Amino acid sequence: MVYAGTAYFAAAEAGARLAGPVAGATVAAVDASLGWRLSRRLGVEEPAAVAEHGESAVAVNVIALGAVLGGLAGLIA
Repeated sequence: MVYAGTAYFAAAEAGARLAGPVAGATVAAVDASLGWRLSRRLGVEEPAAVAEHGESAVAVNVIALGAVLGGLAGLIA
């Protein structure tokens, strides 16, 4: 919802459909990096939930998902 919602409003405000995937991927990148670190610091997520080398793969998948959802939201806007 956050990725698509941000992308929808970004595409509507910019008047360009390309703003949707960019906004969705950007929000997803922040979520996959800062959000993950913050949740670990707060103790919400166990440190060993994903191996160190697996974090990169998860981040890439989250960013791709954000871009796809952002693209769909951009088409709707």
